[in-house]
Amino acid sequence: MSLSGRGISLKTLLDEAFLPVALSFTEESVRAFGFGTVEADRIRLASEEIFLYLCEIAKGRPCEIEVTNGAYYVRVRFLFDAVVFDPYALNLTARVAPDEQGLKTLGLLIASRSVDQFYIQHSLNEGIGFVLIKEKGYTDVADPAPAHTPVALEGFTISTPDTAAIKRFARMACAGYDEIYFPSRYRHPAKVADMAASGDYHLLVAAGRSRVAAPAGSAGRVSQEIGGGLLWRRVGRGMIEFFGPYIFDTMQKKEIAAGLADHFLGQVAKTNATFAATSYATPDLPAGYFETLGDIKFRLPGAGVRQCPFFYRQLHEDMGSQVWSHPDLVPFLRSRYDHLVLPREILTSRWEGEKRNAHSVLTVRFDRPVSTARLRPAWDGEDAARNIADHVAVLTDEGFANIFFDLDLGQSWQCLITPALLENGFAPVLLLPDAGEGDIVVLQLCEPTDRKGETET
Repeated sequence: MSLSGRGISLKTLLDEAFLPVALSFTEESVRAFGFGTVEADRIRLASEEIFLYLCEIAKGRPCEIEVTNGAYYVRVRFLFDAVVFDPYALNLTARVAPDEQGLKTLGLLIASRSVDQFYIQHSLNEGIGFVLIKEKGYTDVADPAPAHTPVALEGFTISTPDTAAIKRFARMACAGYDEIYFPSRYRHPAKVADMAASGDYHLLVAAGRSRVAAPAGSAGRVSQEIGGGLLWRRVGRGMIEFFGPYIFDTMQKKEIAAGLADHFLGQVAKTNATFAATSYATPDLPAGYFETLGDIKFRLPGAGVRQCPFFYRQLHEDMGSQVWSHPDLVPFLRSRYDHLVLPREILTSRWEGEKRNAHSVLTVRFDRPVSTARLRPAWDGEDAARNIADHVAVLTDEGFANIFFDLDLGQSWQCLITPALLENGFAPVLLLPDAGEGDIVVLQLCEPTDRKGETET
C-alpha cells in the first residue's frame, strides 16, 4: 500500500479471497477522506461489482486500486493488465439479457448506476482501468429568491477569496445569472468552496468599500462588498477553461470586468497552458481581450434559440503537433486551423476491415437545467452507429434539446467513430485546442429542419 498527498493505493491479486480486503480499503479510504455514509456505501457497492467482474475475466492477475480525494469528489481506479472483455453494460442504454453472458456483465451495470461517473481509462503508461467517481452530496443549494442590495463600490481590489467569500460570491452569481452563464454544477456554494480547496479550480473576486444606505438620522455604514468574480480550471493537455466574469457592481461594471480579466490572464500566463477559453461568454466579458473561437446554436428550455459565442486567448506560442482525424472531418479541421493559425499535421485514419470490438461504450454528462447532454466515446466497437442512435433516441425522449459529442484528436481510435456520428445527424461546430490529449472537436446533433416557433434571442 502506498500513500500520497491526495491519494492512497493498494496492490492486490484478482481473487475472490481478497474481496474483503479490497472493499475495506475502498470504503475506509473514502471515509478517511471526509466523505459521508452515502458516498462510502455507493463506492463499496460499485467496488464490489467491479472487483468480482475482474476476478471473472482476469483471475489471478495483479490489480492496483487507487482512491483519490478530490475534496468535492472521490475517485477510485482499478488498474489491471489488458484482457478481452465486453464493457457494453457501461452504456446508459444498456439492457442485460437474462442469460449466462448477461449475468456476467450485470455487475458492470450495477456499478455504473451506483456512482456519478464510470468510464474506461486508456493509458500507454498505466494500461487499462475502470474509473469510478462519486461526488459529495451538498444540500446548500443557493437560493436566488432573496434580492441582494445593489452593490456600488467606492473602489476595488482583486484577490483570491477565502472560503466565506467564495460562498458569498457563489450565492451572488446564482442570484444574478441563470444556468447558461453560471452552470448548475456551481450552484452549491459549499461545493464551489471545495472545488477551490481541491486545487482543481481557482477564483478571483473584486471587492471594496461600499456605502450602504442607512436609516434616516444615522451616519450610514461602510462595508466590504464583492463587486464581481471569475473562476477557472485546467482541462486537457493545455487549455484553461474559465467562467465569467460575473459582475454585481452597478457603477463600475467595465472597470471590474477588465480588472478581473487582467489578473486572470496574468495568473494563467505563468502556467504552461497554451490557451484560455470560455465555455459560454457572459455579457460582461470585456471587449478586446479575447478573439472569437466559434459559436454554437443553443436551444433554450421551452422555446427560442440563442447563438452562443466562444472566445479564446492564446497564452503562449503553439509549437505545433500531430492530430488524428477521419478523412470526413479534415475539411472542417483545416478551415479551423487556418482561422486560428495553428500549426497542425493532420494524420488520417479510418476503419478498413481490421478486427474491432463488438460493442462500443459512450459516457454522458447531463446539465438538465439547460437541457444539455454531452457524449464522449469510452470504447470503440462495431455497433457504434446503433449505440449512438440509441443514445440519441433516449436523450431526445427525455427532452434534451442540446446534444453534443466530443472527439479527442489525440486518440487515434476515436477517428473510427466519425462515420457513425455523421450518419446519426451530428456535425462539427467547434474546435477546442489542447482541451484533451489533443485538440477536441465538438459535434452537435442537428435538427433536420428548424423547429416552428423558435426565434433568435
